[in-house]
Amino acid sequence: MEETYDKFPRKGGSSSGSEIAYSVEARYNYSHAEKFGALILDKRWTRINFEKTDIGVPNTVRTQFSTENNLLSWVAANALRWWFLSSLGFSGTTCVETRIVKHVITYSFSEEITSAHHVIGGEDRSSSMPDWSE
Repeated sequence: MEETYDKFPRKGGSSSGSEIAYSVEARYNYSHAEKFGALILDKRWTRINFEKTDIGVPNTVRTQFSTENNLLSWVAANALRWWFLSSLGFSGTTCVETRIVKHVITYSFSEEITSAHHVIGGEDRSSSMPDWSE
């Protein structure tokens, strides 16, 4: 059976899936809060958001949601976790603790084709030569 493309609305494609992404959290496991640069840490876990730059740790997350929410691949999360600790300038004996948090992003989408616009050269002559005969 041949599919007709003249009827609207009609169904298009659809898909669903999931992605696993990660974030890095840190805390200062001591009796009082401590400031590290612009970051203040206390005993509560705090998410560390790393600035996105063209140079640095490659991040291979796939979904727009992960990218917009500063989520990381497993490799990037580990690299940035260790970079964060080394940037504090400690030799390994510190009350700063880090952990990697797993996020499961589930997505689905569907397409509905709602209308068609005029055929070029038909009712829409915007990109063709003027019809001087009329």
